[in-house]
Amino acid sequence: MAFPLKRYIHIFRILIKYGFEDVVGWSSIGKLYLKITSKPTIPRAIRKQARWVRIRKLFEELGTTYIKFGQMLSNRPGLLPDGLLLELAKLQDAVPPFEYADVKKTIYEELGGDPEEVFVTFGKIPIASASIGQVHLATLPTGEEVVVKVQRPGLVEIIQKDILILKHFAQLAAKYGKELALLRPVELVEAFEQSIFSELDFLQEANNCKRFAQNFKGNPKVLVPTVYDDYSNVKVVTMSFIKGIKISNLEALREANYDLYEIATVGFGLFYQQFFEHGFFHADPHPGNLFVTEDKQIGFIDFGMMGYIAQEEKQLLSQLVIALWRSSYEELVDAIEGLSSAKIEDKKSLEREIQLYMDQYGNMPVSNINLGRLLEDIRETVNKHSIQLNPDLFLLLRTISMLEGLGMTLDPTFNSLDTLKPYAVNLIKDKLGLSGDFSTKQLLVYALDALKIAKELPESLYEIIKKVRDGEIVIKQELNYSKEYASFFEKQIQKLILTALCITFVVCGVCVNPSNYHIAGILLPIQYVLLGIGASLLGVLLFQYSPKTKK
Repeated sequence: MAFPLKRYIHIFRILIKYGFEDVVGWSSIGKLYLKITSKPTIPRAIRKQARWVRIRKLFEELGTTYIKFGQMLSNRPGLLPDGLLLELAKLQDAVPPFEYADVKKTIYEELGGDPEEVFVTFGKIPIASASIGQVHLATLPTGEEVVVKVQRPGLVEIIQKDILILKHFAQLAAKYGKELALLRPVELVEAFEQSIFSELDFLQEANNCKRFAQNFKGNPKVLVPTVYDDYSNVKVVTMSFIKGIKISNLEALREANYDLYEIATVGFGLFYQQFFEHGFFHADPHPGNLFVTEDKQIGFIDFGMMGYIAQEEKQLLSQLVIALWRSSYEELVDAIEGLSSAKIEDKKSLEREIQLYMDQYGNMPVSNINLGRLLEDIRETVNKHSIQLNPDLFLLLRTISMLEGLGMTLDPTFNSLDTLKPYAVNLIKDKLGLSGDFSTKQLLVYALDALKIAKELPESLYEIIKKVRDGEIVIKQELNYSKEYASFFEKQIQKLILTALCITFVVCGVCVNPSNYHIAGILLPIQYVLLGIGASLLGVLLFQYSPKTKK
């Protein structure tokens, strides 16, 4: 594609309008443009606005590509100042609808016929419009009421041009902007390019919707649209129409006699299930994407922005939540280190800082803790220490913060931390291979400590062996009867393993729910019997490993 000079000049004008002529001057074309044009006059109303506000409005006026780019940056805390991140988070991509003639043309090209031919009915006036596309109501020949999302015309070509310009500005920023160069702007634009073109493929959104529906298959609390593949393509996607009340329409929900606290609790539970079980979550839970149906189901729409959490990250997130619940800053720092891409250099300093603000919550009832605020404190501290986390983890934190606000809107007494705890506990239990309910909180504490030791032991042993090998640790004790002592240590290790297994059987016996079984007319909890027999057999084996050494 030829360099889009016309679009480039248009961007120059808007940059100057918002007071960023210094950025225009980075390029040779920009310098020439500034010379041949009269000195720019910035409107007084704009000149009085804060710099971060001007950047947000600049992105909005530049259109779809820059709005989406700003939204991506807002999901990556640590890259930009907090004030700018707050402004970028306000970016809205609601724009006026495009002409019906363009809708008709796109449907004809993608589905092989005019809307009136493909569908029994098709609403010419859209029910929603955004920067990527707009949505129309329609009816299929089989009678189903559906929504048809149609991509904005010429959008691919516009974004291709804007990506070329963004790449050029990224190279200039890396060269002339000392602070901007630290953000690795070229890599940011390349990541954005991949993301935006994925969002432009409506078949990808359709696949996200199908995967989301499969994850919640059989769950009566969730309603996910059905995708109609015969009426979907790259620029058109057709899904079943979800009828319900927007989750933010409190007046309508109250008139329909819904329990708002219950809605908040169920909604949070569904998102936590996505985080801790599925590892695939809806990352844009603004009120327009969530509905409450007549059957008290939570209906989800718009699957263009999704987040991914790996299995190991799910376990670490669970440990982080339990650490919050226990007010244990040491465990919290361990979880953060596990989620980061490298070891934390000054771990003690981070522990002290986290301890300072966690102490604020220490004597506070869980019901009074604002999870969103607490996570924001953690995020700011992580940023301060330049700890790099997976961008999807920041997306998750943003999603939880949005949910926290939504839950408090539905019911000011709602507490998300209480709702979150059971999901993290269940994931820890699954990791331990335990079933049933824990009888005490302390048992969970021991389990978490055991997981921590199990994870750290191999690395610690390796460090000791390495230091011995390198001569940093010198063993001066001379051992005689080497074969006898080798046998002694071997049997001690075997005894240690058998003891651990024996304890495991006993602990499992405490944790599992008993299933009753009749033997010779006597009612017995069969799990206890089997685990007791196993523990007894292991106990007998322990006596077989009493070492016999020469004196």
